[in-house]
Amino acid sequence: MLSVSFSICLPLYNGRQLLGETLESVRLQTHTDWELIVVEDASPEPSRDLVEAFATRVEQPVTYHVNPANLNCARSRDEAFRHAAHDFIAPLDQDDIWKPHHLAELARVFTATDPDFVFTSCVTFREDPTQIEADFTPAPTVRNRLRSAYFFLPVLAATQLRRFSSTPLSTDRPLVKKPRIETGHLSRQPRHG
Repeated sequence: MLSVSFSICLPLYNGRQLLGETLESVRLQTHTDWELIVVEDASPEPSRDLVEAFATRVEQPVTYHVNPANLNCARSRDEAFRHAAHDFIAPLDQDDIWKPHHLAELARVFTATDPDFVFTSCVTFREDPTQIEADFTPAPTVRNRLRSAYFFLPVLAATQLRRFSSTPLSTDRPLVKKPRIETGHLSRQPRHG
């Protein structure tokens, strides 16, 4: 049986205000085989103290890295990927919240079907996570087009809550197997559901 260990990769820039909720959603995961890698992107308001306090409340490894200059979110996420010790990468933004079964559901999908990528649906909110703004679950016809373009297996239930920002629609990053990232290509035809 496939063992699923996650490297949670969290880029961070001026995220002090929302980081506590995000970290708490990680701590509450029912799937506990994970590490957290935080890459602070040269923030004027660093959050090292919050990350270090979080590390004392969990048994899992938590590492904190600082970019000497601002590299922006995507390159900071890439930097976190480079530090990942596990085979499964779970990107997380500083203002997102995961439901407690988020990683467990992803682990179940990877174990049951062995896909290369898994995209999740998400719902958005402003301040109160119980007041949903929008549900970004692709319609069946869109899922089929995305599946053929990106080889993804959707997790139909939204297990991620995303704080609504000025961007009206954002797409979730896939959770992927690390060897696919490192090689830059797939060694076989990607599997999907």
